[in-house]
Amino acid sequence: MTSYRINGYLALLIFVDLKRQTCQVFSGKKNLRRMTNKSTFRKLFVGFLWSNLLFNQVDSLNRLSLTVDTSVSIFNCNRAFLSFNFPHYIFKWNAFNFSAPRAILLASEMKYSSLRIYGTPIFTPQDKSQFERDKKLVWGSMLKDDTESFHDPDIFIISLMDWSKIMKFIEAVGWKLMMDFTAVMHSNGRWISRYALTFLELCTRFKLEIPEFQLGNEPSMYHDRLNINATTVVRDFKFFGEILKNKFELYKYSRIIGPDVAQFRRSKLFFESFLREGGCKYIDEVSFHHYNFGRNAQLNVYRNPRILDNFKRDIAIGMDLMKKYNCRKRLRLTEAASSFGGGIKGLSDTFVAGFTWMDKLGLSALAGITRIYRHTFFGSSYGVVDAKTLMPNPDYYLSLLFKRFVEGPVLIVNSRLPRAIRAYANCARDYVTGSLVIYLMNLNNNVQLVNLTQFSQKDVMAYMFTAHGGDLQSKRVMLNNEELVMEGDNLPIMKERRLRGEDIELSPLSYAFLIVNRADVPACLNYFNGNNIRSTRRTTSKLQTREEAETVDSLTTTIPPKNTTPLIDLQNTTDSSINEALNTSFNMQVGTTNSTTSLQFHFPEAFSVLNSDYELEEQTLTPGNTSVYLHPGCIILCCLYCLYCSISHILMAY
Repeated sequence: MTSYRINGYLALLIFVDLKRQTCQVFSGKKNLRRMTNKSTFRKLFVGFLWSNLLFNQVDSLNRLSLTVDTSVSIFNCNRAFLSFNFPHYIFKWNAFNFSAPRAILLASEMKYSSLRIYGTPIFTPQDKSQFERDKKLVWGSMLKDDTESFHDPDIFIISLMDWSKIMKFIEAVGWKLMMDFTAVMHSNGRWISRYALTFLELCTRFKLEIPEFQLGNEPSMYHDRLNINATTVVRDFKFFGEILKNKFELYKYSRIIGPDVAQFRRSKLFFESFLREGGCKYIDEVSFHHYNFGRNAQLNVYRNPRILDNFKRDIAIGMDLMKKYNCRKRLRLTEAASSFGGGIKGLSDTFVAGFTWMDKLGLSALAGITRIYRHTFFGSSYGVVDAKTLMPNPDYYLSLLFKRFVEGPVLIVNSRLPRAIRAYANCARDYVTGSLVIYLMNLNNNVQLVNLTQFSQKDVMAYMFTAHGGDLQSKRVMLNNEELVMEGDNLPIMKERRLRGEDIELSPLSYAFLIVNRADVPACLNYFNGNNIRSTRRTTSKLQTREEAETVDSLTTTIPPKNTTPLIDLQNTTDSSINEALNTSFNMQVGTTNSTTSLQFHFPEAFSVLNSDYELEEQTLTPGNTSVYLHPGCIILCCLYCLYCSISHILMAY
């Protein structure tokens, strides 16, 4: 491992300098040449080997005792906590076969997910012609003078038949839709909403339920190239909320999620302006995006603890601003992956990307983030499913086990872990009520022994992922030393390994799920058995039961019973009914809206470290950037070296 090599090299340099300074103090500089013989170099080489061996042995013999606070919970994850995005370009290019049996199988295994689609659909030639006129007359005037080029507004042309296939797919796999309308086109400072209105009127006509909406994608990046600021965005959200409430009975209870900024540390000024202008009262949850790095990242940064920790710092920035402006809403992460811009082929679609993905899932749960959307389910190099073969990438299997096992109260891992060992805990489903799941990763090159002190005599079901052949850039993944391979359109059986709760060997460069069966965790028993008790933690409200959590945090919002009808097949409707829906007059009678009433938001104590003042370390992702951290033994050696240097300089002075 890089850290071991650096420790060894450092020990060698110290040894050489000790020799040099000793000669200067006691024998004079001339005698330094006498030290450069074969015997001396042999001793230096042996010292280097011994230092490396010593540091490796210290790590390999270390046993980590891991404990979990099972008495209280800080947040509840529901079944939709892990959800997915579909990029709008797959509709432009017809790049996804929504009726393929394998596609339906892979998506249905992620049941209860929310599907976020960004972009505004256009169905008719009339709208297409209008869009071309708007683009020509309006779009050019919105660009800043120094902007040479900018991508087109994210409005895609799609037929009713193709849209019907999408709706059938969502219904078949048990997902719910979150629609994110594009909001970059403005006229006289106001969002051009005609295309969204046409879409909503059509969906209302055919009773298509959309429980959640968004408006815009990363508006914090608009100011670079467009004449749109935070004030305009707040006005757009207010206008959009009035449209839903006063015009569309089916969607008057749908929730609005925004403002969908890029990473908080890059969008701090915009986000603060959005909150200062009162944007919080027009949204139900605060949404943001996060990627660990860009398209120039190298292999080593994917398992660099310092870079993984930047996600915590980013959340802290957002939370601090929300507390400053009393925005008591919960966070939602609506785009998440390792690398932005389509990902990195051979990295973000391979085993090594699982380290960033598992860590992001765990940190999001600890932070009380209600939902995290993987970008994407399908497409580019960061999708969990390969675009060409429809075969699962390694992150799919990790997501699959997370979806199967993680639900309910989030628990706190109390142990002081090394930075290269990262662990998170949650109540477990699919096992006996009261069971616990610990999902953790080992970023080291050596085996780590883990003792579950509280559950040393309990049965532990282990699901340990490793890269095939030890190649972190492999798309082949091993589960408990058996390769996961699809047979036709059937997923492989995910076989567990039964262990006891002591001396569990966590393989080098691996991530794992450890299920403590029959752990009898009080918070888990209360959640799954439906008992209504209050948490003893001062900052939290009562521990929600499973039914309460599904009611409060579920995808489907309260919609009047008269509107809850099955999806109508758009493909079999008549042209006259479609034209009637599309030709409906939109005479908006816009009224005023009241401030959104939100759930009580709290800042988890387990995440209080994020509320301190951080100076973000800018990571320069160059090919030479490596995962570097010092072993405690090396730090002690450096201290002794500094002490020796001080003494030697005193002696030389006399």
